[in-house]
Amino acid sequence: MFLNNETLKIVIGYALCIAAHFGAAHFYARYCTEPSIIGFVTSPFMTMSPQCQAGRWIIYNAAYSINIMWVLTAKWLIFKIANILPIMGDPSSLDTLKKETTSKEKKNEPAEPIDYDSDKTDDTTTN
Repeated sequence: MFLNNETLKIVIGYALCIAAHFGAAHFYARYCTEPSIIGFVTSPFMTMSPQCQAGRWIIYNAAYSINIMWVLTAKWLIFKIANILPIMGDPSSLDTLKKETTSKEKKNEPAEPIDYDSDKTDDTTTN
């Protein structure tokens, strides 16, 4: 099944990160930076308060976790797509292709070094 116990824990953790980020962002906007002149004046003092520091910490770390989850989801999707594509084609042709490239790599000898000096021509002309 797609949602096994481990996947369900990951989905719940991701949802909790989103909820924490959402809640902390609204908390910070309401209690630490009120949209008024008084809020503007008290903002430098409120940024030092423990509740505003905690709110910023939650906003930053939850956003970082959300970003990491996007990267992990993209990697997981790429891995799944890479594993699905060979199944869609003829698997025996892929095995043959792998054997051919492996045997060619074993047969290849190091390339001859290029002698750049042999191509020199004397372009000096006297006037």
